[in-house]
Formats: sequence, structure tokens, C-alpha cells
Amino acid sequence: MYKHILIPTDGSDLADKAVEHGLQLAKLSGADLTLLRVTAPPAPLVVEGVVVSYPQEEVQKQIKARV
Repeated sequence: MYKHILIPTDGSDLADKAVEHGLQLAKLSGADLTLLRVTAPPAPLVVEGVVVSYPQEEVQKQIKARV
């Protein structure tokens, strides 16, 4: 039936339910499974009307810390 299942998640409660369902479906069908964690980049700072974004290295550190 299914050969490969992709489950995107953002870590929310609703997404966790989808992950559980996808895992069960993969077990029943013998499908390969790929989980994709999706996160938003940190919001830029606004200082005295000037938008200051984080350096790319800092963004990557923050994303890795969430996982």
C-alpha cells in the first residue's frame, strides 16, 4: 500500500498526534518513514526602528538547540 511516509512536524500537540498516527501506519504497512521537523527562524530584533537579524551561525545554533 504505502512504500514511504513523510511526516512533517513542528513539535505542537496536534503534530505529535499526526506523528503517532504516521508511525502506526508505517508499522502496519511496512513503509519506510521519514520525519521532518519544521521550525521558524528566530524573529529579527528591532532596535530604535532598525531591523537587526541574527547572524546565520547563531540561527543554526538556536535551531540545533530546539531539536
